[in-house]
Amino acid sequence: MTTQIKAGGKDRPFRISFKGLRRFTKSSKLGLGQLEEALTDLDNLLLLILIGFQEGAKKEGLVIDFKAEDVEDWIDEDFELIEVCSNAIGDNIGGKEKESKKSPPKRKPLPDPQG
Repeated sequence: MTTQIKAGGKDRPFRISFKGLRRFTKSSKLGLGQLEEALTDLDNLLLLILIGFQEGAKKEGLVIDFKAEDVEDWIDEDFELIEVCSNAIGDNIGGKEKESKKSPPKRKPLPDPQG
């Protein structure tokens, strides 16, 4: 799933894919089970946000016209970018159910007419 996120003065595609997670775990030397913990480290957070923007650009066939330092500048300009990207990361790796996969609401049983 690709999300559009405003960063560096323009809307940019953001996506966390299997390939991106693999790059992250390889670079950070952390396992996927340590992802939540990894996001408390600013270097790891920056790396994952960078990878998300890179993977989004690749998915949409765009030129990657930024590097880690640019992403740091975007965050300095708008600190809420961390929260927006963190939410998108969660959505991309399964934190958000898709409408088609939601279970129908449970119905209350009808009262017993016998009593």
